[in-house]
Amino acid sequence: MFEIFTYLADSPYRWATVVPDAMPFLWAGAVIGHSFVATPAKFKAEGLEKALALEVGRATFTLFHRVEFLFLVLITTTMIFSQKNSYSWLIFSVVLLSFLFQRFYLRPKLFANISAYHKGERPANETPHKLFKLLEVIKLICLIGLGTMLIAY
Repeated sequence: MFEIFTYLADSPYRWATVVPDAMPFLWAGAVIGHSFVATPAKFKAEGLEKALALEVGRATFTLFHRVEFLFLVLITTTMIFSQKNSYSWLIFSVVLLSFLFQRFYLRPKLFANISAYHKGERPANETPHKLFKLLEVIKLICLIGLGTMLIAY
């Protein structure tokens, strides 16, 4: 484990290659904090009505998808300039497709469900929510794998 610190200590310029390669780990940490800690916690908070929790969720997911887009741009740039192997690109493609599917297909459906809830209607379908959670897990696993591959190779 300490080999990486020795490697980095040998030359200050090595930080310039390791820090961009560590971006998937930062994104993975953000996903854990947002999707697996903060989001479930808000629905367990006593005194926070579900309608308000849903509005907070809408606002935080809107902001979080902007942050994820920034990570996406930074990782794409890193991978293009460092000419990573095809396995890294394959894993990155899964992350990219997960993000795009969540952002442009599932998020509008989930936001429509929130609007329906506010109108007193029951959302027609829970599948988008379950699929969103599944894609978060897949994205998290791929980000950890991608970060490991970028640093290792």
